[in-house]
Amino acid sequence: MLDVSIRIGVLNLMSELREREGLSFLYITHDIASARYVADRVLVLYAGHLVEEGPAEDVIQRPKHPYTQLLLSAVPDPRAALGLSDAADVGEPPKVIDPRPGCRFRDRCPYAIAKCESVTPELREIGSRRRVACHVAEPDA
Repeated sequence: MLDVSIRIGVLNLMSELREREGLSFLYITHDIASARYVADRVLVLYAGHLVEEGPAEDVIQRPKHPYTQLLLSAVPDPRAALGLSDAADVGEPPKVIDPRPGCRFRDRCPYAIAKCESVTPELREIGSRRRVACHVAEPDA
């Protein structure tokens, strides 16, 4: 939880070192929007499981997993009117120790279907260099 100006400075430094020195970083954050400034690829985890991965710009511009969509909906938009977000986070946090079968995000997911109750979604290809673990996620048209 860094001051905004300090965080921007750190992100700029990471980006500069990445370009100038060819360094790689493992950047772990809940602020998925900031990842676009330092990442080539983004991996999104929910309850310890990989739910989406792909090129940073693709994941941020066209999120496929509902959890990725929720993370992005939490990013403040300085142009938007003040008020509550339409994509409010509802439901209980996942049980990570001895979880039930099925999708771990199903209790919070606005798109959950019957299959989500009993079948854990496998990570599957949905496009060029894009993978998602969701029964209802569709590739771009």
